[in-house]
Amino acid sequence: QRLPFPLNNKTKTLQRIVVPGPVGRTVEIYLLGTAHVSKDSSRDVRLLLESLEPDIIFLELCDQRIPMLLTPPPATMDNENVVEDQSQSEEEEEEEEEGKTNTARVGFWQRLRRRKSAQASGNNEKSMYAVAASMLTNMQQDYAESLGVELGGEFRVAYDYWDTMRKQDETSNRVHMILGDRPLYLTLTRAWESLGIWGKTKLMVGLLISSFQKPKPEELREWMQRILQDDGGDLLSESIAELAQHFPTLEEVIIRERDAYMACKLYQTCRHLLMSRANHPNERYCLVCIVGAGHVDGICRWLTTKTDDSPEQVLSKLVRIKAMIPQEDHDVLVHDIMEVNPDLLKDILQNMQQQQ
Repeated sequence: QRLPFPLNNKTKTLQRIVVPGPVGRTVEIYLLGTAHVSKDSSRDVRLLLESLEPDIIFLELCDQRIPMLLTPPPATMDNENVVEDQSQSEEEEEEEEEGKTNTARVGFWQRLRRRKSAQASGNNEKSMYAVAASMLTNMQQDYAESLGVELGGEFRVAYDYWDTMRKQDETSNRVHMILGDRPLYLTLTRAWESLGIWGKTKLMVGLLISSFQKPKPEELREWMQRILQDDGGDLLSESIAELAQHFPTLEEVIIRERDAYMACKLYQTCRHLLMSRANHPNERYCLVCIVGAGHVDGICRWLTTKTDDSPEQVLSKLVRIKAMIPQEDHDVLVHDIMEVNPDLLKDILQNMQQQQ
């Protein structure tokens, strides 16, 4: 109730969970669900961050989608092109350094994508997957442009707040920003692998038809307005729910599995925060988590329901794909907390400006 309006009037898309720790320490999680395309979502994020001044900001993003945080946003967010451009630049730097790898600057996704690109040569199924992923991304971007909306504006608001706080006091690094989502490449790969041959064929045909027979902007606005009127809905979750009528496994992989992944990463983040400050008894820490509204219920259930499996055991199941993942990358996904790296952001922004 101490939050400003309209935050204090939200019942579905703003939840507060208290995680207890040793010697009286606690972490208050404020889980905010957004619609991804609404200006109200950006306003809510700004109000919540300014009101709470959190210690940690947790985003429904992975390192592949870091460009969404930057202004101006890239001209395209194609799953292949954005990261391949980064990978080519990084490979040139590695050659100049005589094969030395700078792991601080190269994210998990970039390393994994380079390995997969090499393995995928001549593999028709992987090539079809890449085409499907590219078509889906381009469709989303086309729909956003036809509606005159900006995808993920609330994440840029959170980044701007974090960047301002960081620049005000660069020595203390008081506010941390965590990328808590499963790498997009893994999610799309698991979604593709969950389909049979007939399912993959239907999906490819459906995407191909949709790329040529696009709905009218009026139809899209009507559909989007219906989603925004639902306090517990967001654009991606509603899109996947409709797609799941024809492809039931996609909702499980793209929504439910990511609920579990992000809940586990939230738990790991809280555990690290509580255990790393043993000399500060009775302290209360604040964490603001910004996700699509369709993830709020699932994440809350995972955080408030007891389970016999540890977060690491759950995460290990959620990152498996048919191709073998190197143990180093598996350990990063399962055990590490991915924090935003200002140096990597700077490099990406420079690459974006060079491409324009």
